[in-house]
Amino acid sequence: MTNKFSKFIIFVSIYNLVIGCVNSQEKKPAVNVFDFNRENQILLTNEADFKEHTSLYGASSFLIDFNSTFYAVTAKHLIGKDGGVEPEILPMDLPKKIESWKMYPRVQNKISNDTVLISDSNYKFIQTNADILLLKIKNDVQNLAKLKPNFDLPKENDSLFIIGCPYSEKDCRQNIYPCTYVFFDTKSKMLFFELKKNIELPGFSGAPIIDKNGLVVAVLTSGWEDNGSYFVGGTFIKEIEMFGY
Repeated sequence: MTNKFSKFIIFVSIYNLVIGCVNSQEKKPAVNVFDFNRENQILLTNEADFKEHTSLYGASSFLIDFNSTFYAVTAKHLIGKDGGVEPEILPMDLPKKIESWKMYPRVQNKISNDTVLISDSNYKFIQTNADILLLKIKNDVQNLAKLKPNFDLPKENDSLFIIGCPYSEKDCRQNIYPCTYVFFDTKSKMLFFELKKNIELPGFSGAPIIDKNGLVVAVLTSGWEDNGSYFVGGTFIKEIEMFGY
């Protein structure tokens, strides 16, 4: 492992803050690799209120088809200060803390069809330190796309794609950004990717990283720059198996 990645793992919590719910500036929009349409809206954002905690507004999330059941996925650090939630909520306490949690596209066509409602019951928390939440949903979400997971690690230098939206693009529903797989860290359960070019990352926490077949392999949780090169880290989607639903 190179020094640049070792440094990142040590300071990962610092970079989580950078791509939580903090705004930034970049005016040039990314070019879509895939032509998404209304039937396959993937990228969602969060709006959540909690008992005795500040609220979560923004960042990213998506739906997944896991064991023939639909769930919502986002980054676990968003229920802490990196997502604007204080004091931090422990995953095991999440069911009794949720007052309401909605997910929807940043630009909505029809709110009633675009909104995912997160359940506050029967939630199981992950037993590892991996930065991921798998959340049960309680409404019909037929109009939103559900990704299927890929539990196999990519090969070195494989091309993958991040689905996200910079905050500065007010009318953005979802963009696609190419990246290249670098390596997997077994301790943090994170995959690391090099970006083809710099992108505006604030708000990308919880966004999906997909392979060329459209399967999700990681949940974006971190990003950083090193000597003119740009990198992101994402929790391996295989970690959802630990929830035991």
